[in-house]
Amino acid sequence: MLIEKTRLLKAARFLSAFVLLLGISCYVFKVAEAQAHDGQEHSVEIIMHDSYYEPKDIDITTGTKVIFINAGEDKHWPASDIHPTHEILSEFDSLEGIDPGTEYSYTFNEPGLWRYHDHLVPDIVGKITVTGESKVKQNRKSWCLCVLSRITDQFRSEENGSLAAISESENLNNNTESIPSYIKQYGINSAIENVRLNSENDSDCHNIAHEIGREAYNITGSEVFKAHVPQCLSGAIHGATEGFFAKNGTNNLKEDVNVVCANEVNSFFSHQCLHGIGHGLMAWTAYDIHEALELCDLLEEGLYSCYSGVFMENVVGGLTGLTGHKTNYLSDDLHMPCNVVDQQYVYACYGYQSTRMTQLIGNDFATIASECLSIEEHRSACFHSMGRDVHFIHSNNNESKKIEIGCSDHDGEPEMTISCIDGAAAMTMWTYEDSFNGIELCSLMQSQTNKDSCFSSITSRISDVSSSTADSTVFCNTMPNEYKEKCLDLL
Repeated sequence: MLIEKTRLLKAARFLSAFVLLLGISCYVFKVAEAQAHDGQEHSVEIIMHDSYYEPKDIDITTGTKVIFINAGEDKHWPASDIHPTHEILSEFDSLEGIDPGTEYSYTFNEPGLWRYHDHLVPDIVGKITVTGESKVKQNRKSWCLCVLSRITDQFRSEENGSLAAISESENLNNNTESIPSYIKQYGINSAIENVRLNSENDSDCHNIAHEIGREAYNITGSEVFKAHVPQCLSGAIHGATEGFFAKNGTNNLKEDVNVVCANEVNSFFSHQCLHGIGHGLMAWTAYDIHEALELCDLLEEGLYSCYSGVFMENVVGGLTGLTGHKTNYLSDDLHMPCNVVDQQYVYACYGYQSTRMTQLIGNDFATIASECLSIEEHRSACFHSMGRDVHFIHSNNNESKKIEIGCSDHDGEPEMTISCIDGAAAMTMWTYEDSFNGIELCSLMQSQTNKDSCFSSITSRISDVSSSTADSTVFCNTMPNEYKEKCLDLL
């Protein structure tokens, strides 16, 4: 045993020395490469004032050095999006506040649209559009870093034997190094729930949720965009978006966005993925709702799903401003922003607007229903949205019988009640395990019309959340007799 430990110790020392030398070589190469570009650089200046940058948006060619000069009285900190972690172009980051009268510079060698902000004043944002051919020698640099990464991974594997088991209850806030292993063992939803439970509020866990999202993207790719993780002010989706753009860049945005959700197995998971993309695009555009919606229009299909993510992010991510994310598209107006976006986006906007109404007037669903009825078009979207909120309030309070009452408390046509019931039923169909709660909910309906609509709603969704026909059959056979046959016929 002693001989074996001695052998492993010598091997570890040798490997550590080799990794150090290789790391130094990578660094020297990177410095030499950067110096090689210095002689070919053009430069452009951006003046940092205390409330704005001038100019804030510039167009340059690859190899151009951008010099940020602090002409204000306060410190300023230019950095790549997304705030507050700056990981889309992580090298573009002054890393600290720049004193008045001093400057920071960065040379843009990759083409693309690179958004930035002031970390100390996140409302100050801008865009740097870089055209031309890449001046980064990808193959040589990637080889160096790839070898270094593989050696260190192999060393960790041999040193640890295998991936150490991590307790699901471990506080990731105090052990961020365990995040990748935790995600692999328990998934992103458990990781986000972990940090949320160990934080005082959603703002406190926003930054670490960014990190979880980036790691989840590195591990699972576009799968992360299907996850329903609004906790921590959508930080995980922000981080996943950072991971996506850090890997793919922004030069081929249309092609990349169309590919990321292209291989989904059914419409439900496709919707979730594209909905997540909408969240990310909203954060990436610094909560410019019009620009985010236009980016959704680059998609070849699934536009509504992307729009819905934009509108949800507008509320859950940009409402408080506590994490530096702030939207200008919310007010005391119950219909904002649905009344300021182009007509093609209004239906999707009202598909989430009742949630905003609850923030303004509380759980007064009779008043919310009246507001929905005041819309000449898109009433059904507003009532469907209200159904989700009614379900959220009453199911959390073990008052499921009140869901039907909440959906029926209005003077509109019966179809609006059915839209609300459908929204409530949809909330029970996130997973196969949840789907049986849908059967329970529908069985509580007193109106035959409402009951029929509810069972029709969950029946149409069971194939999306079931992993096999056998599982779907079990679900159908759990239904009351009058609904079993129709459910089985749809399988």
